[in-house]
Amino acid sequence: QGTRLGISDPKGCFNIGLPSGKSLFQIQAERILCVQRLAAQVVSEGGPIRPVTIHWYIMTSPFTDEATRKYFSSHKYFGLEPDQISFFQQGTLPCISKDGKFIMETPFSLAKAPDGNGGVYAALKSSRLLEDMASRGIKYVDCYGVDNVLVRVADPTFLGYFIDKGAASAAKVVRKAYPQEQVGVFVRRGKGGPLTVVEYSELDHSMASAINQRTGRVQYCWSNVCLHMFTLDFLNQVATGLEKDSVYHLAEKKIPSMNGYTMGLKLEQFIFDSFPYAPSTALFEVNYYSRFVLFVVEKIFVSK
Repeated sequence: QGTRLGISDPKGCFNIGLPSGKSLFQIQAERILCVQRLAAQVVSEGGPIRPVTIHWYIMTSPFTDEATRKYFSSHKYFGLEPDQISFFQQGTLPCISKDGKFIMETPFSLAKAPDGNGGVYAALKSSRLLEDMASRGIKYVDCYGVDNVLVRVADPTFLGYFIDKGAASAAKVVRKAYPQEQVGVFVRRGKGGPLTVVEYSELDHSMASAINQRTGRVQYCWSNVCLHMFTLDFLNQVATGLEKDSVYHLAEKKIPSMNGYTMGLKLEQFIFDSFPYAPSTALFEVNYYSRFVLFVVEKIFVSK
């Protein structure tokens, strides 16, 4: 939902203030159309045009699903074919008070919230979309946050790098702007351990400011900006693994309750919870200002 943007609509419907009036969803749809045209030109070189289709899987929540579907339908899917877009819902989890009790939204129902962007794995499995991907011959899945206005959807360079490295997962990273920047960073847990992401709140000041003596740069400098790529085989593995060994993060939020809004805790899964399961992860550094701009609150606008 776009609550942080001051709107009740799904975030992808947000008009970001361009002269064209385009929403985030429209910008991303047009980028998919562009990549399809470019790919068709390459595979059809020297012969008749062979169309290329990129399937778009859009995760919604029970609170945004109907509005998202209606938005796409009313805009004629922005030039894409309706059957190349699949909508699916993430799950929800109960909200709890700081003393560990369930928060009641009504006398007869629990207050619930979406289970975070990491809910994508279970949602893909429960909706049988992993099987759908396999039936379409899909091998690689590009995964991004809808509120990144500069995202290069289905970036051919990133995909080529990922395939060339033969990794199970990959992430675009940007170098931290300054040591105390509030971003999660990639680290290796233990000698020879897997790459994973540590949130800025989990790094103490000395670790966040540590300098690599060999390079002269911040030791933990690769920021996670939610631009990932996975093999379909790895997504199947993660969906099963996290189902058996779920990881939950706590986020303090205002929760609607039967007594009005109250401060409580939401349980969330993060998309980077999958990285410890990966036998190999490739990191791909990109320029901060050309690849990553998030729309956040504060009257409207861009925080870089």
